[in-house]
Amino acid sequence: MPIAVISTIFLSFKIVTRRIERKLKRRKFKQNGGLLLQKYLSSNENMMKEVRLFTSKDLDKATDHFNENRILGQGAQGTVYKGMLGDV
Repeated sequence: MPIAVISTIFLSFKIVTRRIERKLKRRKFKQNGGLLLQKYLSSNENMMKEVRLFTSKDLDKATDHFNENRILGQGAQGTVYKGMLGDV
């Protein structure tokens, strides 16, 4: 019985945290002009061939999990990493 209760609480916690993360990602996407970029790219089909949007998973893989050895510089806007794309 206690294992079932603990499992239920754990699964509920995971579901809630995933929902919060998704909402946060959507809000950041909107704040940073993602909707405008999507609209622009979808209206200009030639541009879609030239521009590629990267997911956070793509960036994580390209920068070797944001390895400190890949840092190019740091400034007011954040840290700049060197990324290597394998499929381009």
